[in-house]
Amino acid sequence: MAKQQNGILAEIRRREMLEILNAQGHATVTELCGHFQVSPATIRNDLNELEAMKYLKRTHGGALSLGTSLELTSSEKVELHIQEKQAIAKMALPFIRQGQVIAIDTGTTTFELARLVSGVKGVTVITNDLKIALFLEENSQNSVIFLGGTVRKKFHCTVGRSVLDQMDQLFVDTVFLATNAMDIERGLSTPSIDTADVKRKILHNARARILLADSSKIARESLARFATIDEMDVLITDAGADAEFIRQVQAQNVRVIIA
Repeated sequence: MAKQQNGILAEIRRREMLEILNAQGHATVTELCGHFQVSPATIRNDLNELEAMKYLKRTHGGALSLGTSLELTSSEKVELHIQEKQAIAKMALPFIRQGQVIAIDTGTTTFELARLVSGVKGVTVITNDLKIALFLEENSQNSVIFLGGTVRKKFHCTVGRSVLDQMDQLFVDTVFLATNAMDIERGLSTPSIDTADVKRKILHNARARILLADSSKIARESLARFATIDEMDVLITDAGADAEFIRQVQAQNVRVIIA
């Protein structure tokens, strides 16, 4: 089991550290100490471990990105930024009305929305997220259409050709999307190409597109892009979002809601 320091599992800290490096290109030990509130010795140890796994290159006083990423599993992400995720979900709920067909993307923020959807009657929910489907099956009277396919282990979702083929036959009023990273120029991205394919398909079959993403996703990029920001109708994020980023999103005719 990963060693826990300051309430954050060392493995989780290293994955987030790698995301920062990939977003910025480089980072110093001092910067990372300030971000994670741990000692320089802890940061150096993390960087040495990541270099040994060929995820980065150590430099004097810091490290350089090699463009690779470590994706947090669903169970690892579930407690990260939980208050922001719950607030975002509450702001998304008014977009759901009785009689609608909605799609809920796989993710920890979208799972918080699914918790709330259980209280809305007369909604049909399409999802490829096992956890969301099971929760709604047990706690809701709404219809649930689960997109069967290859289970992506440790991420409780399905991917693959069969998921895409099923979505070809379905049309959605509103999709609620999650993302691992969002950047004005590089758009919305995720570490898995298969997951990106599913997101892209659901996105294109929906009349309205709502992105649920906390501020930790801003100015970051991952391996596979599935959409540009201007393809969204609404972005719901939290109060930690950078003001300039928000202004640039709004300039692309995307409505921004701060939870």
